Amino acid sequence: MATMKMPLSGDVSQFIAPWSWFVRQAGQLGLININIGSTPAPDVEASVLEEVGSYGRQIGRLADAVEILLATLDRNSLSDAQRSAIAAFETQLAEVRAVKTSAGRPAQPSLTTPPPRLRPAADD
Repeated sequence: MATMKMPLSGDVSQFIAPWSWFVRQAGQLGLININIGSTPAPDVEASVLEEVGSYGRQIGRLADAVEILLATLDRNSLSDAQRSAIAAFETQLAEVRAVKTSAGRPAQPSLTTPPPRLRPAADD
């Protein structure tokens, strides 16, 4: 807390917190800005992020499960708009996997193909 007297003004007190001022002006601190948004329980939201997984990890798990479900779907019964939405989802999922691979993460096998030990043996 800095205190100074200006002529004819009396005592002037102001708490100077440069980090809070910077965050308010810039909107973030550093390169990452996480805004939990409007949630009735921000402490619970923060605990989920710390203890369960990031938003990206949570969305990735959902995408994996949706991919498996889409593999069993009869797409012939869908409208063009519905097939287009599925195609956009599958394209985005492939793009995410490509980014992960280019970042040095191991390629994720397709979740729609049974693992080798569960595939039926080929006839000789």
